Amino acid sequence: MRKILLVVLVGISVMVLESCSDDGFPVPPASTVSKFSVSIDNDEFAPATATFTKVSIIPDRAGEVSYAWNFGDGTFSSEQNPVHFYPTSGAYEVTLVLVTSESAEIVESLQTIVIKDPNATGIPV
Repeated sequence: MRKILLVVLVGISVMVLESCSDDGFPVPPASTVSKFSVSIDNDEFAPATATFTKVSIIPDRAGEVSYAWNFGDGTFSSEQNPVHFYPTSGAYEVTLVLVTSESAEIVESLQTIVIKDPNATGIPV
């Protein structure tokens, strides 16, 4: 009985190992992922300077990458890691769009940042 069980387990192991080959199901290449972080000075109170850092995933096959930032206040930048000044308080939708040359991808990420009003009173909600 043990020999039969051993033969069955070996057979199953061989089938599992063979099914993991690359022949039938190729893995697609990695895609570009647009992502960024932001650091805001002055405890996030207006006027404030925001430093944006690209933390995107860009595979080697993507080629050259173009950056298009929209800071949500009508201003733009094409720098990789820009710094932007917000003179007034408010909620700003910041968008980063990446355009790759070789993989021909256009991907974007959006993040809302809040610059606080230094004259506001009360308890924030």
